[in-house]
Amino acid sequence: MALDAAGFDTTNLRSKSWDEFEESPPRLMITVCDSAAGEICPLSFNSVRTEHWGLPDPSKIENEAEQNALFETVIKCIKAQVPIWEQMLTGQ
Repeated sequence: MALDAAGFDTTNLRSKSWDEFEESPPRLMITVCDSAAGEICPLSFNSVRTEHWGLPDPSKIENEAEQNALFETVIKCIKAQVPIWEQMLTGQ
């Protein structure tokens, strides 16, 4: 809902298993929730750069108005950071 409200097409978005990346590992893996930093990834992407960006998890908020506001804040933070990551990966 939050992504739709922010203008993102979520039609084909879905959670993916780590197994789906075994044959084609990502170039950069970024965890974005506070709790994700301590999780162990089941696959070893030896050549993949990993970064952690400790953003608060809006799903942990029970008050709907506060949750929606935090989703908006997190989306704005990610939107601002994506061009920087793209530049880092492309060298432009």
